[in-house]
Amino acid sequence: MLPNLFAPTFIIIAGIACGFILGFLFQKGQLSQFKVIVGQFLFTNFTVLKVIMTAIIVGSVGIHLMLYMELPLKIDIYPFSILAVTIGGILFGIGMVVLGYCPGTCIAAAGQGSNDAWFGLLGMIFGGWIYAEIDPIVHTHIKSMWKTEMTELPKILQISPWMIILALVIISIILFKFLGRKKIAQK
Repeated sequence: MLPNLFAPTFIIIAGIACGFILGFLFQKGQLSQFKVIVGQFLFTNFTVLKVIMTAIIVGSVGIHLMLYMELPLKIDIYPFSILAVTIGGILFGIGMVVLGYCPGTCIAAAGQGSNDAWFGLLGMIFGGWIYAEIDPIVHTHIKSMWKTEMTELPKILQISPWMIILALVIISIILFKFLGRKKIAQK
């Protein structure tokens, strides 16, 4: 029996709508601009850090509220390989610095007409193909090394997830205030 390759129409329409909204927000927040992404790595523009921290907090609150209200929510969290995550993070960071976009902002930049983003999209497709070809080797020799059973920070620290969210909020407020002052000082 063949698997169902097509999602219900509502899911497809919702996915397209979310994609357009995300692209619009990337564009309005200037996250689809090369100079903003590279500015984060040069410590001259902290827009990306502010957006990511805000997204982490909002997402964390949303997920934990849904869990608290016992809404149907399926979250699969698996043990991971520290070596594989480290190598993947380094490669991802190098790609972002060289290209000036992450995968999401690259698609948004291509959509707004940035020609350099199209080269990035081709690079992502080519890189994905290479990874698919070497995945059995990576799985055998890298993903199995330094595997951890750690899954969730609240379980590791044995504290409420709300304490971690509160800490993130406090750190973000302090960080945003500091970065705001630094930006004023640079002018």
